Amino acid sequence: MSIPIIHRYLIRDVLGNFAAILLVLMLILLGGVFVKLLGKVADGSIEFGLVFPLLLWGSVSSLTTLLVVSTFLAILLTMGTLYRNSEIYALRTMGIGDMALVRLFLWFGVAVAVVLLMLAAWVSPAAAVKTQELRQAAANRFDLAAVAPGRFISLPGNDRVIFADSRNDATQRLEDIVLFSGRGNNLKVMTAASASQIDDDNGNARFIDLKEGNFYQGAPGSDRYIVGRYGNSRINIPGVGAIHRTRLKMLPLEALIGSGDRARLAELHWRLSFPVSILVLTFLAIPLSHTSPRKGRFGRVAIAILLYVLYANLLGLGKSWLESGVTPAWLGLWWVHGIFMALFVVLMIRNSGVRPRRLFRFVATA
Repeated sequence: MSIPIIHRYLIRDVLGNFAAILLVLMLILLGGVFVKLLGKVADGSIEFGLVFPLLLWGSVSSLTTLLVVSTFLAILLTMGTLYRNSEIYALRTMGIGDMALVRLFLWFGVAVAVVLLMLAAWVSPAAAVKTQELRQAAANRFDLAAVAPGRFISLPGNDRVIFADSRNDATQRLEDIVLFSGRGNNLKVMTAASASQIDDDNGNARFIDLKEGNFYQGAPGSDRYIVGRYGNSRINIPGVGAIHRTRLKMLPLEALIGSGDRARLAELHWRLSFPVSILVLTFLAIPLSHTSPRKGRFGRVAIAILLYVLYANLLGLGKSWLESGVTPAWLGLWWVHGIFMALFVVLMIRNSGVRPRRLFRFVATA
């Protein structure tokens, strides 16, 4: 068997595992999001026509993480198959050791890293903008009369929640209302006997008309709060312009480069962490897959998943530290990648059977 044939065999195996894992993860993700969106349709928060566009564009932001996980697990399962079938020992007798396998799978990792870079740099920001536009469209089409009684519904603007106990079908007004607005130490709760939506003739201004109720305002758990009663009150429903926000995740990569702003710098390093992490995980997958044939192809998968979770959490922690100034700007998130590359070196040395004392002695005399 020639080396190119072996390469084709391994790449075909890893591609098959990659496609299967990615498909399963996408089905799980889309299924959960789809059920959540259907719940919003049922309670009147959004129209059914917006479900599939929101599902499509909303899933793009999660695709980067799914690609990383799928690539890592695909290499682990491919290596696990080699150990289970004792094929790894045949490869070693042909001179194909761990470093040769690292170089082989690194080509696959680089290809995925390029896709991740394009996703993180331009596709995901564009999808975030499109998702925001769809949410704004849903906010403009919000109709209080379609709200299902007995459920907590988020109003457009993301900082108010309304609950209605019942609906009067004759007047189309919701009855026995509780409206929560604000957050943190400035929470306001309003009750009302009934509520209805009022639109002006041009459709530019919309209000919730509350009748006969009380309001309570203050900090939760504090004894300092304001209590009042009203006969009629109107709450504005924000339109497109009022709720539009440009978030960091909506900015293309070039808008983040060279900025002295800490938040933008952290966002830049966070996006770059996806293609970099897939390369690091490609390196790590080879020594992590070392196992005996009796343990099967899933022998080290649990440990590998725990390491990935640790990796992802450290990246999230590093981003927070970078935003708050705990870590210097020049360090970024490179220290996290460095830790796991050091782990790769340690695992490769351990799997090679070289004792640390002998290694240090060799380095000292070199």
